[in-house]
Amino acid sequence: AYVFGPDDRQVYQDGSYPWRCVGKVINNEGKVGSGALVWPNVMVTAGHMVPWNSSSWWMQFVPDYFDGQSLLGAGVQSNVSDVQGYNTSYFSGSPAGYDWAVCKLYNPVGGPLGYFGFNGYSSDWENWNVWDVAGYPVAVANGQRPSWQGGISILDDDGDSNDGQELESETADITGGNSGGPIWGWWNGDPRVIGVVSGFESEYRFLQGHQDNNIFASGSGLGNLIAWARSNW
Repeated sequence: AYVFGPDDRQVYQDGSYPWRCVGKVINNEGKVGSGALVWPNVMVTAGHMVPWNSSSWWMQFVPDYFDGQSLLGAGVQSNVSDVQGYNTSYFSGSPAGYDWAVCKLYNPVGGPLGYFGFNGYSSDWENWNVWDVAGYPVAVANGQRPSWQGGISILDDDGDSNDGQELESETADITGGNSGGPIWGWWNGDPRVIGVVSGFESEYRFLQGHQDNNIFASGSGLGNLIAWARSNW
């Protein structure tokens, strides 16, 4: 994962919407990442954050996690009962446009807190400095406090299997712990997720040398998965 120039991520302490809809994700394998509410009882994260191969698995989501518990109270958290998505855990840093999963929560914390909408990404928006990313990178406050970066741009997007889409950025600072966190924009004051943090890649481009990018997993497949979870869960 890459930090481009000075690290522009800033710690925030905010119990308002939609900041409280971003949370910390932990699982039985010791993986730590990020996620976001997209329905009262549905959280979206990266596929590689799911312990697909563990028999006695668990995942926990703590919205607005701050110094050991939710900023909204000690009991504001939920374990995950069901997961739908793609097992991309074997990529270990290599991104995939379908590196996403929706998680059903036992405790519908998104009822009182609210949740993000969803929008697909259009290549018409390339190089617009309009996107926000939030999550719990270990490199910022040891992952104990949420951090945020605004004004992010996407320089290119590539289609992937399972109706996935890789969004490439050379402005978003992403490191371990950011995985699964949302990238979102605003539509008339309405915050909508367009993808989740997946990984990074170094692409060779003719006459340009290597291009380092951080990658978000997006695509119509993600929108369809969120719609499915909202209907079925």
